[in-house]
Formats: sequence, structure tokens, C-alpha cells
Amino acid sequence: MATLQSKAAELLSGIYSYVQSAELDLSQLGLTLDSNEHLLGMYVNSPFHVLLITCQGIHQVKDNSATRIPYNEILEIWLPEDESYRQLKLRFGDNAFVFLDCLHETEGVLDLNPLHKFLECAIYWPHQSVHTDAIRHIQTPRDLSAYLGIERDLVFESLELDMPNALRIGFPSKRVLRYFNIDQDLISRPDVWRLIALVMCETRTILSEDEIERNEENSNCSFSCSWELLYNESQA
Repeated sequence: MATLQSKAAELLSGIYSYVQSAELDLSQLGLTLDSNEHLLGMYVNSPFHVLLITCQGIHQVKDNSATRIPYNEILEIWLPEDESYRQLKLRFGDNAFVFLDCLHETEGVLDLNPLHKFLECAIYWPHQSVHTDAIRHIQTPRDLSAYLGIERDLVFESLELDMPNALRIGFPSKRVLRYFNIDQDLISRPDVWRLIALVMCETRTILSEDEIERNEENSNCSFSCSWELLYNESQA
């Protein structure tokens, strides 16, 4: 099963300014973490300005002052329109904003980009997708078909490995439902859970392997075309 630690390693370990947790000694920074908060790594803007990345949030430490930013309080993340501003803009539930500095680049690519991807993964965890915001624009079965077409490998991995554990730990949370404009009362309806079970299991087992392969070959183009329309609408 993918974990937030493995996602941090996958997305951040190639950054020159990122140091993995095994190489860190927090006592040198004068910081301690809660017993249930595990350090994943640290991004170094300067010797006096670092981002401590943990399983629960980010600590922005600047000039001996630390600001803790829990993942579960972040509603949205924006990349800067002007690349000269090397900050991520974070929005919270009370409509407050925090700017997260990420000042360097690795082989000509701004470090902002992989950090942005990791934070998106962290705030929606255990949900994982490539185009998370596009979920908010799904209105019909055809929209869902297009979305799952582009997300195929990641969604199937999630169904097989992550979904049972995600449900046990209380996914989806009210915060996630609110973000995706989903009625919070919906998950109290038993028929909703039966529908999810039906869609997740029956659609994968009712067809033979040959039939699945034929359907995939025939639908690749329509998935791509439908997704392109859906994605363009989501950017409008």
C-alpha cells in the first residue's frame, strides 16, 4: 500500500534542497514533534529558513520562529502565476492564507512543482488522483467514465490496495466532501454505499479478461476525447 512517506520519497527525494528524515537531527533546530507525528524530510531554503515535512503537516521554520501547517486544515493550494514569486499560496477554512516559500530549483525545474504535487497528495490523502480538481466537474456517468479513463491505473491501484483501509480510518472526511461540493448527508444513506460496492466490484468481475481488453481497446479514444472536453471545461 502506498503511504505518505513513500509519496514524499517519490516526489521530493530528487530535489537537491530536500533532505530525507534519516539524515536529520531535530535537536539541532531546537524542535520537537508530537509523539504521533513522524518526520518525512526537510526542504532547505537557507540555513535559517527550512520546511519540516511530517506525516501530519509542514512546519515553516524561519529565523527561529516556527509555523505549523496541518494538512487537514488546507483547503486549496495555488502555484504562482509569475515564476519569480517562489511561494505556494495556501487557503484555509476561515479564508485565511499562508504563503509557503520554496526558493530553489533542481536541474532547471522549480522545486515548487514537486512540492505542490506532494501537498495535493497529502491534503486529499488517502484519495489519490492525477487531476483531483476535475472531480468537482463530474455530473454524469459519461463524465465519470472519461475521468476514470484518464485515471485508470491509479484508481485501480487505489481500489485494490487503499480503499478498505481508507474507509476504516473514516474516509471521506467532511472536509473532503465540502471541498468537492458533495452533500455531507449523502454518506449516511446505506444505498450510497451499496452503489459504490456495486460499481467497484461488479464492473471489474462481470467481464472476462478478453472482453475487458476489447473494451479498453475500443474505448481508449472515446475516453481521451471525452476527458479532453471535461478537462477543458474544468479550466474555464
